[in-house]
Amino acid sequence: MKKKIALIALLAGLGFSNANAQNVPDALNKLFRMEGNWMAPTTMILDGNTYTFNYYASFSKNAESSGMYMEESFSSPDLGELKGYNLIGYNARDEKIHWFSVDNFGTSHEHLGYWITDDHFFMSVTEKKQGKKFEELIDLVFIDSNHVSIHLVGKIANTVFEDISGTFERLPN
Repeated sequence: MKKKIALIALLAGLGFSNANAQNVPDALNKLFRMEGNWMAPTTMILDGNTYTFNYYASFSKNAESSGMYMEESFSSPDLGELKGYNLIGYNARDEKIHWFSVDNFGTSHEHLGYWITDDHFFMSVTEKKQGKKFEELIDLVFIDSNHVSIHLVGKIANTVFEDISGTFERLPN
């Protein structure tokens, strides 16, 4: 009897998993447009100082199309070299994109995102930094299949300390 109950529970769980898994590609399909290699000439205003550099991003979806992996980097004589790693997925329970980032500059946080329109993705994170409210707001706007604008605003205690903008161009494979 216990084996029969365990089998029924397993089959019910698989049915639930498969029903949810079918929604994952649809929810991520718009972000899958980012698959490939990108470069954006970028302007960063950080604490009143302006920096320019080329920002690189490489996106790959996983074999099951249930998520994406992203590597990001830039090199600046003034800021150093950024190496970042991101895991991106859809959560059917809250119906949001979860974009987890870690990098060698001390970032380790999860953005929650959603689509404003079919071509405008917004994500944000709110946490504490040095005891004050920290917010990072990121807009990605798909201009066409080879161009995506990015705008990131960082705030501490509701005061902007970081403003980054650029337009990604798809690099040849």
